[in-house]
Amino acid sequence: AYPINEKDIMNAMSDPSDVFVPLVGVRKALCVRILNSFLDNKNRTAFTIWAYDIEAGVEWYAPARYYADFRDLRSELIRLDKSISEIPFPSMGWAGFAGMTSDASDSASTKETRRSQLEYFLRRVFSGVYRGRL
Repeated sequence: AYPINEKDIMNAMSDPSDVFVPLVGVRKALCVRILNSFLDNKNRTAFTIWAYDIEAGVEWYAPARYYADFRDLRSELIRLDKSISEIPFPSMGWAGFAGMTSDASDSASTKETRRSQLEYFLRRVFSGVYRGRL
């Protein structure tokens, strides 16, 4: 049972075998997934993002986000918190340069790897939302 008053909290903290972390005000869970990816009419890969707030029971969809959106988000977040730069982030390789491959010619495994890495990045960012002081 979780301590609910100051006396119970002090008793729990005095017993070294009992670990107590007060979770008052901490969000229970914030889930994010990249549901799919598809080529738009300009042969760019777009991603559909889904986020769900377990505590509030609210979900959001971002139907078309591109690699550039993730790159811009990362860049802005790094300005706020330098540790974001340590989260692995996929490279686009040479795509986008004249005469090089486009998103349309990337292999299915390359696209899936990029999608998975972008989802991992989002999950790490979401997990850090409540880490810092507000």
